[in-house]
Amino acid sequence: MFEEDECVMPLMSAAKIWLQLEDTVEDESVFKNIKILLLVQSVAVCLEKGQRSSASSALKWLESNHDLPQNVGLKLTTIVKQRDTYHPFLMSFSFSRLLETIHSFLDAYLEKNPSDFLLKVKDLTHFVVDHSLCQNYTTSLLPCSV
Repeated sequence: MFEEDECVMPLMSAAKIWLQLEDTVEDESVFKNIKILLLVQSVAVCLEKGQRSSASSALKWLESNHDLPQNVGLKLTTIVKQRDTYHPFLMSFSFSRLLETIHSFLDAYLEKNPSDFLLKVKDLTHFVVDHSLCQNYTTSLLPCSV
């Protein structure tokens, strides 16, 4: 956990850290894409687990702690109110798409900036995804109610 606030789940914390890297990511479109994916998935994971109040709390936290694009915030607010886990917006910003985008970013970054440590971390993320630990990990780390 990167946050002192125990109500902040890992994807919310990851979004906060990612936003601090804005000046270091060369491709602005990749940065924005990962940012939106992290923000959407912070809410979507809660909805997938049937935790509407947690999704609402996560959305409120994101709105107060990040520059959440207005159109994304409005869509997420509507989706949370309707409890629409299978909304096309959520489907287009899926967790698997988030992981694929991050892996593509890391592949490109490591090609330009090789590092033994980052290569090991990248291999670990492939292991976690391949063994479906992400699903189990997110189940127990939903945010608290506000």
